[in-house]
Amino acid sequence: MRRIALAAAALASLAVLAATLRTGDAAAVEPDAGGGITVQGSATASTAPAKAQLTFGVETRADTAKGALAANATAMRKMLAALRAAGGGDLRTQSVWVSSFYGENGPQGFTATNSVTTSTAIGKAGGLIDAAVDAGANQVSGPSMSAEDEQALYRQALKQAVADARERAKVL
Repeated sequence: MRRIALAAAALASLAVLAATLRTGDAAAVEPDAGGGITVQGSATASTAPAKAQLTFGVETRADTAKGALAANATAMRKMLAALRAAGGGDLRTQSVWVSSFYGENGPQGFTATNSVTTSTAIGKAGGLIDAAVDAGANQVSGPSMSAEDEQALYRQALKQAVADARERAKVL
């Protein structure tokens, strides 16, 4: 009995070894470079914008760079307070710069510019613009509108595009 078990184990080992060494019958599966079919799907997802991004700035001039910056800082503090009071949150500095300005007779003084960006609900955009301009903003840009959850819209469109591609593939 023991000899039969030993012989069966040896035979099984030889079969496994032969199967791994004999690769002539096994063909590797390679993609067919010229015979494939590609199916594309498309979809769109849209929604009404919910957020507005606005940029507000103050430009001031003075005889010196220091004077232009000081005047600008005063005007910006007033404008920032007005934006916060009107519901503007997450105020971010967009740019600050100082440069000289020229007239017909050469350099005339310095200009300081400072701008901030904020996002708000669409319905509050007009109130923020009014508050900023009333407080001294002399540069307004926007609104740049966007959806509340753009990633969810993207995922929705992607799912619809895959479903569209599957439907097109079924026809083939």
